[in-house]
Amino acid sequence: MLSVDGPNGLHEELEALALKNKARAIGVALHDLQTGFRFSFRGDRWFHAASTIKVAVLLAVFRAADEGQFRLDDSLHVRNRFFSAADGSLFRLSQDRDATPELYAAIGRTAKISSLAYAMICGSSNLATNLLL
Repeated sequence: MLSVDGPNGLHEELEALALKNKARAIGVALHDLQTGFRFSFRGDRWFHAASTIKVAVLLAVFRAADEGQFRLDDSLHVRNRFFSAADGSLFRLSQDRDATPELYAAIGRTAKISSLAYAMICGSSNLATNLLL
């Protein structure tokens, strides 16, 4: 968790975080609809939006946990067999094309929801995302 004083402190923290982690690109933009506060750190950069859905999935996971539907330390069965929302066809994800191939070693076992959420956001895992959906 970042602890900063105002937008300038947040800029400095994000810059330090990017350097520390050797980030190739980082951009943050937010707008608080209640207060009107806006913040941008390299917010004019363009990024491929493919994984942005993962943030919405994370928010849904946290909301469901907050509503008591499950706990974050509950476990899910890890599988690689999904049905397409578009046409209902069966599909599997390719381990070679996933950012966190180590999760595939857990197929047939269970993983904590919190661990899947972490893999989805911090590792950009497509398998974790599909399991959480």
